[in-house]
Amino acid sequence: MTFDSTVNEAVDFAIKSDFLEGFFREKRMKILDDIYTEFDQESYDETLRNDGRIENAIANAKNFLKEGDSPEKIARCCNLPLEQVIALKEELASEQIGVSR
Repeated sequence: MTFDSTVNEAVDFAIKSDFLEGFFREKRMKILDDIYTEFDQESYDETLRNDGRIENAIANAKNFLKEGDSPEKIARCCNLPLEQVIALKEELASEQIGVSR
């Protein structure tokens, strides 16, 4: 079943079941428009992929920092902004201070 047919079936079910006393019948086009503009599966999937890549890059950068590599090198190799790598270095340093207390 396609996304379009699933959404239409759900709206039809709500209308037949008289949910919200005719609200769905009166607002059908607005509801469909809102659903289509609010949710885009391809965009959602791309966001999830990008989030995973960023998380991996940050984890790799932290590991390289622990090994003593320079922030400049890590930024180049992990495709992260230098400022972000420097912030990660500071974060790791503050975590180490907290652990040693």
